[in-house]
Amino acid sequence: MDKNSTVDMMFQRSTQDYAKFFDEDGQTFEMLKLGYTQSDTKLVFVIPYNTSFLPTLFNHLTSKGTKISQLIERLEPTELDIYIPKFKVESEVPIKSALQQVSIAFD
Repeated sequence: MDKNSTVDMMFQRSTQDYAKFFDEDGQTFEMLKLGYTQSDTKLVFVIPYNTSFLPTLFNHLTSKGTKISQLIERLEPTELDIYIPKFKVESEVPIKSALQQVSIAFD
């Protein structure tokens, strides 16, 4: 099975909140926070340099002593060339039942 795939990419050169972190074992990961245009919503990427570090990184980020918010606070505005695979986020909201609960009827 081929582990390589070609995907469409998004590109942006901009100043975003970013930092590179090193753990006690010398493993490296990066964090990048992107804001959506005309929204308060932010997307945070956690990017390990080595995929074998992923389980350790996950455990570190979910341990009681580490708060992801503390790491995000350490991000600094940095000018970057950002390449991200294109993706689409969709969601369905059961609005009919929510509106019926506030006495708005539908046929």
